[in-house]
Amino acid sequence: MADQPEVTLWAAVLTRAIEDLDDAAERGGAMEWFKTPGDDIGSFQWVAFVLDMDAKRLRERILARDRARRQLNRLRSRAPQRWRMRGFPPAA
Repeated sequence: MADQPEVTLWAAVLTRAIEDLDDAAERGGAMEWFKTPGDDIGSFQWVAFVLDMDAKRLRERILARDRARRQLNRLRSRAPQRWRMRGFPPAA
């Protein structure tokens, strides 16, 4: 099954949707695609089926990864401000 062109195509669609979670302009559409129930052609659930993956588990892992990345980005964006408030790093 893995050598079929349509499997390669839908794997690329899934990969792109995961990458789009990190793109502010594409994030909303990607998130909607992951969260939308249904098994119509082209839906997340259908793509998972075509790729012989457990849609529920895959969705949970992708959304957990997304939450962790957003939390890490929030922490990174606040860290320099905290350091400046405490006098770190020292002024050159």
